[in-house]
Amino acid sequence: MKLIFEDHTFSFELLRALSYAPYGGADIGECLSTAYRIEEGNFES
Repeated sequence: MKLIFEDHTFSFELLRALSYAPYGGADIGECLSTAYRIEEGNFES
């Protein structure tokens, strides 16, 4: 499933972080704004 990234690993980790939102563990806006700043395929970013 592609959210923002083409890379499955990056998409999975973003989806995992977003899944904590209903339980108060994440804010969807913060997750998405951070994800947009990550370079595709760059684990250091």
